[in-house]
Amino acid sequence: MNLDRLVKRYLLAPAHTAWIYAGAGIAPALHRELEELLPALRTPAGRRPGFRPRRDGAIITTIEYRSLVELVLRLTTAQEVSLQIAASSVPGPDSLDRLFAMVRWELFFRPGDRVGVRVDSRASTVYHEGLIRERAEAALQKAGLTAEAASAEGAAGRITVRIERDRGRIELALAGAPLWQRGYRARLVAVAPLREDLAQAAIRAAEPELYRAIAPPRPRPPEAGAPLPEALLVPFCGTGTFLFEYAIARLGIAPGLLGREYGFSRLACGAPPSAAWLLRTLAAELAERILLAPRIEALLIDTSEESIGLARENFDRFTTLVGAGSLPITPSWITADALALPWIARVPRDAARVFLPLNPPYGRRIPTGATDELYERIGRRCEELNHDLARRGPGASCRLSGFILCPSEESWSAFSRAAASLEKETTHFTQGGIDVRLCTFAAPTAAREGR
Repeated sequence: MNLDRLVKRYLLAPAHTAWIYAGAGIAPALHRELEELLPALRTPAGRRPGFRPRRDGAIITTIEYRSLVELVLRLTTAQEVSLQIAASSVPGPDSLDRLFAMVRWELFFRPGDRVGVRVDSRASTVYHEGLIRERAEAALQKAGLTAEAASAEGAAGRITVRIERDRGRIELALAGAPLWQRGYRARLVAVAPLREDLAQAAIRAAEPELYRAIAPPRPRPPEAGAPLPEALLVPFCGTGTFLFEYAIARLGIAPGLLGREYGFSRLACGAPPSAAWLLRTLAAELAERILLAPRIEALLIDTSEESIGLARENFDRFTTLVGAGSLPITPSWITADALALPWIARVPRDAARVFLPLNPPYGRRIPTGATDELYERIGRRCEELNHDLARRGPGASCRLSGFILCPSEESWSAFSRAAASLEKETTHFTQGGIDVRLCTFAAPTAAREGR
């Protein structure tokens, strides 16, 4: 049977199970995104996928391969999407060989390909990961392939052998490089840059009413939801991650439009024909949204001229990759100490609603003892901005919204005390090995102010 017939019979025709993984602490954001995205997949399919949340991500059941590729191209809060290519009970070492024999290796790899292999065994009789890897290497060798370390560069693809409670499965990674590597940042200068998936999750948590154009191709009319912010103020902008992730969320930009390579395209089966059609469809919908979207002022501040220069360079690259002549974003680049500036003076006079993402230079970027003082100063600035916006006139129920990343309980407390009038909620995730508190905040609504 030739490859095309194999692909149609074993890959495109049946329904599959997939495993989607998220960074530590941001699985809830992934769950909300999947709830929005799964009912609104553009790729025609005969089955509606099922969805089961997990602490580390989600399981997607009865999903067609074409739809799974669409998820790879559109998800913004996931790290990896893996296709389950075999599954069975694994009560002992000999059953491993039967598990590997279930895989149609010729669907995914060409003779002589190098395959990255990762092993993960938990609470199982077959717990020795070295033994599992040996069996995996033997199975790949029998199929004419070579096993490599999971992180090996130049591998044709990557599989993960997972055994949990004597149930084994083999997963094939479809993303390639982690999905948070969007491809729009040419270079980094920050000591601890924020990953794109974490930035996206924070934005979604802080602005739940922000229109994310995932389902409908056209923006909702203003009366369909809360008004969007008219200004984006980023006091510690670095190389611009918050600007780009906010644009992705607000305009519904599929990361697949940013031009990076994906693992599924390197497999022997190649990208399904629907992938090219999907990208054209998403690009056409985005172009229409850009024409109809209200313009937003973006004010980016950083003390480093190099960071500001790279942020501007990345903005040009981002606009080019999106394929839009221009975005409905007017950026202003300011090299200065953000805390030495009156923030209200930087906000356009006709902007009553401001979104304020804050990632202060904590951890290795400033002395530990100075962190609490820094967060108290930032809290006072937020408090001032909230009151200054309120004095601009009535009409907006939420004039200021945003979030701040806090590396400790003490920094969170210092910020909270200083920004006393703002309503706050706190969740946790891990960034660079640090347990970070994501503190979202917003000005009280009129109803709550009147209580």
